[in-house]
Amino acid sequence: SLSSLHTAFNTAMAGISSTQSNQNAALEQIQQRLAAYEHEIATLRNKRDFHHANAATATVPPPPSYFTMPAPPAYTPPPQQYNPPLHYQQPPPATPYQHPPQSYNNHYHNNDGGRGNRGGRGGGRGNRGNNNEGKPVKRHENNNYCYTHGFDVDHPGTNCTVPKYGHVPHMTAQQVREDTNRGPSKEYWLIPHASRVGIHKHIMPSQAQAQGYNVPRPIRNNNTRRG
Repeated sequence: SLSSLHTAFNTAMAGISSTQSNQNAALEQIQQRLAAYEHEIATLRNKRDFHHANAATATVPPPPSYFTMPAPPAYTPPPQQYNPPLHYQQPPPATPYQHPPQSYNNHYHNNDGGRGNRGGRGGGRGNRGNNNEGKPVKRHENNNYCYTHGFDVDHPGTNCTVPKYGHVPHMTAQQVREDTNRGPSKEYWLIPHASRVGIHKHIMPSQAQAQGYNVPRPIRNNNTRRG
């Protein structure tokens, strides 16, 4: 009926009014919040500009000095009596070789192996069919010396192919002879492990006949004989 339609219309209009009121209230709250945010942003900008202006004109004081290094002492030149270092002086020349005295060198003249009076393998092997054993005639026409094989060899110590333990390739014959002159046995020597085989031999094969000796046959390879 007409009254019921009127009631429904009024109810709808009341609902619309209530909704519009709620929307207006929400919109007002949003506007208030926006105004508060704008005020806060303006305040922050003012603070930023203030700090930037102060930082541009402010002078930073230096850090406090907790420790002050003392000034180094002034350089004082050395006294006049200062002696400069000595210049290098050339060492004196080596002592020329002297043949060892007969009193303590006889034990090298008894066999070709140069192993003293041990006999056995050293002496027996050296006396095979040659009347020059124990004589000062060399088998090889050279002045080579080998720390492992001795004086009468066909190679120097630097070319030794079967060196013994502790072999010194650059040891010279003169060094071993001078060391041997210290005394008759190893207790007197500074290099007791250097071979003394053939130390008594100083006549070359080419000079043997002129001095009354037969020319010995050379050993083909001394690298197999240990001193």
